Amino acid sequence: MAALTLLYDVNLLTVSAEHLFGCWNIRCGRPAPAPERLWSEGTRVQLGAGVLLLYTPSGVHQGTWQVERHRRQGQPFLVLHLPTGKVQVVVTRLRCSLDERLRQLSLYFPSGLELELELTPF
Repeated sequence: MAALTLLYDVNLLTVSAEHLFGCWNIRCGRPAPAPERLWSEGTRVQLGAGVLLLYTPSGVHQGTWQVERHRRQGQPFLVLHLPTGKVQVVVTRLRCSLDERLRQLSLYFPSGLELELELTPF
């Protein structure tokens, strides 16, 4: 039986780009009527200092990313740039284990596509 890991919600007002660094597995997604094709096919996304790698069955797609915030509410969103275009994605939830080795991230795309990502230690 696998060990149960307790996760806590991170206050999104405190999230920085460094909280999101790493290679995230795309666990599941809620489809949308017209989702962003590459993102809906993605299996992993790697976020580093300004560098974005999206892994899909058709290959690896390189781009850039940055964290921005809603002017009044402070809600974080990601600006993701790939060769196919730019998209702004709302960070709806970030959960972490106490040691921050296990993290879960929820993203909401303008099309209605929702992705659940999980960062696990190597």
